[in-house]
Amino acid sequence: TRTSIHLGAGELDVRLPDDVSVRVHAGAGLGEVTVLGEQRSGVEPALDTMIRGHSGERVLDLEATVGVGTIEVTR
Repeated sequence: TRTSIHLGAGELDVRLPDDVSVRVHAGAGLGEVTVLGEQRSGVEPALDTMIRGHSGERVLDLEATVGVGTIEVTR
């Protein structure tokens, strides 16, 4: 399943259930990106990671971007 979230400016907080496996691509034009404690900041920060959940084979493909601001992905 693919989900995209795009925000021009501001704070984007994404909370994931523990049982969901997710492939995350998170990036900003200018700002800060944090995915489960791993952080990048500055100009065009980005993180690409795979997070395993407790459930079976299905994987959520999450693309989250912000022009200027912050993204935080947590469980």
